[in-house]
Amino acid sequence: MESTKIGILEEYYVKVTRLVVNIIIISICIGSILFPSFKVLGCFNTMKWSQVIIFNLVIAFPEIVIFRWLYKNVVVDGRLVSKIFIRVKQVLSVVIFINYYGFSLLIPTGEFWYVAFYFIILAAFFLDIKMVVRITVGLIISMFLVCIINPLNVPSQVILLQEILMRISIIGLTTVGIMYLVHFAGNILLNVKMEEAKYKEDYYNKVEENQKNIREIRHNLINQIIVLKSQVNGGKVSEANKIMDDIILETQKNGWGIYTDNIPINAILNAKINQGELYGIQWELDVKVPKDLNIDIRDIGTVLGNILDNAIEASSMLEKGDKLINVIIHCKNNNMSIYIKNPKNISGTAINTWKKDKENHGIGLKSVKKIVNKYNGIITCEDKNTDYEVNIMMWNV
Repeated sequence: MESTKIGILEEYYVKVTRLVVNIIIISICIGSILFPSFKVLGCFNTMKWSQVIIFNLVIAFPEIVIFRWLYKNVVVDGRLVSKIFIRVKQVLSVVIFINYYGFSLLIPTGEFWYVAFYFIILAAFFLDIKMVVRITVGLIISMFLVCIINPLNVPSQVILLQEILMRISIIGLTTVGIMYLVHFAGNILLNVKMEEAKYKEDYYNKVEENQKNIREIRHNLINQIIVLKSQVNGGKVSEANKIMDDIILETQKNGWGIYTDNIPINAILNAKINQGELYGIQWELDVKVPKDLNIDIRDIGTVLGNILDNAIEASSMLEKGDKLINVIIHCKNNNMSIYIKNPKNISGTAINTWKKDKENHGIGLKSVKKIVNKYNGIITCEDKNTDYEVNIMMWNV
């Protein structure tokens, strides 16, 4: 079931690929309509009807057919088809240069170089720096070639050198900014993905460890019961009690408590409770959640994991007083409410942290808010001087 869930990066590429393909199709349609319209209105007298017809038949129409096919096949059952996705990027790169040459030769003007920014921005949507660099360099070379092929695209001879240098400088600087944006956005998505993967990995590791302990206990339990029965039948009550105490102690060593029938949430709570024990933190839990939920386990892992991490951090910084974290998680009629309350230093604020990566502190809460919004929910955080409270409500989970 979990394998059918779509990750955040894949979800982004599904949406952006469809968006870019639609933009390209609309752009081509507009261009194929505008060129004949310009000709009818008497604009661009150097443009010939034969060129307009050839452009529409040889370039515009085939491109529309190709991109419509890509649009229908790049996403299947809500999942991105990787081979088609690669083809979309390849076809887009080729189409960008074909259209740049086609448009610039049909409409001769020294100002057409601005269109290069339009194509560079389209490529930037894919968050592929190499693709942006290739297209930028190709477009700069194309500007020179267009000027050679069609002299009407050449700037005034008086300012030719400075005009060319200015165009290259502007495109270069703009591309650097776009590349930085691509890198920054890509890192944000990658960090969120790694964060989700971390909680997923912690969950499966905990489940695997628990199953191993259960198998070991089950293996030994029969023999222990046989011995226990012999002690009871022999009237050796104290020895029987000792055996029962050993069995109880052994089952508690694994640190695995049953707080809810929902395995992912139970795993997260156990992991955080064990983590909190290192700081002497106590817990008060009220968890009423069904076994199955209509929510991605990575999402609930990110929400609970980050909020509980913050609660543990704030509680661990207390030198005196009770370190008690209250957790209430209820789910009724597919609506989930989460309430977490933790003590804190009076002088402490939400931005204080003992973590080494202070620059990344706060990203966790942003991820939580993003996921809560994904499920059309609401989140409120309230600093009550000695305590900090987080209330979350998510619908249709």
